[in-house]
Amino acid sequence: MNTGHKDILLHICCGPCSLHPIRELRREGLEPRGYFFNPNIQPFTEFKKRLAALRCIAVNEGLSLQTEESYPLEDWLKRTLQAENRCLECYRWRLSAAAARAAMEGYHFYSTTLLVSPYQQHDMIAQVATEEGERYDIEFIYRDWRPGWPAAKQEIRERGIYLQAYCGCILSERDRYYRRREAGR
Repeated sequence: MNTGHKDILLHICCGPCSLHPIRELRREGLEPRGYFFNPNIQPFTEFKKRLAALRCIAVNEGLSLQTEESYPLEDWLKRTLQAENRCLECYRWRLSAAAARAAMEGYHFYSTTLLVSPYQQHDMIAQVATEEGERYDIEFIYRDWRPGWPAAKQEIRERGIYLQAYCGCILSERDRYYRRREAGR
């Protein structure tokens, strides 16, 4: 792929999910700049753990990183709990912020590490990211990074970097643990 401009803004959902995309983009001749905007991560202690893990990876990988460290819990709750599809609304909020940031800073391209997780709604993410890219006149670079997840996860564990157990929001945490418990009854 010849993209011309060599920099790409990479929305990063968490440190572990960033490892494979960072390396793959560099193999393609692109230099990612990380952008952490994730008002969905709850509780606040989880948010801090994920941000610390990302900073560790950014240092180790030589990644330039921008972080949005505000914690708009009430806004996230209002937006997602009233939405017909909470995940769609959550993806849209984060990817819109990434596309807007990329356009504002003069990037030609952006992407997201959400595409590495086998637990995310991949088609929905790609659709929303493409729409937001069109809205801000920034090209969304689609990649299916899921095949690289198992090796990246293993490396993260070997390096002793924090690896989360759920998507991010308190509702996904409930879905992971409560429903598993209920199924076991």
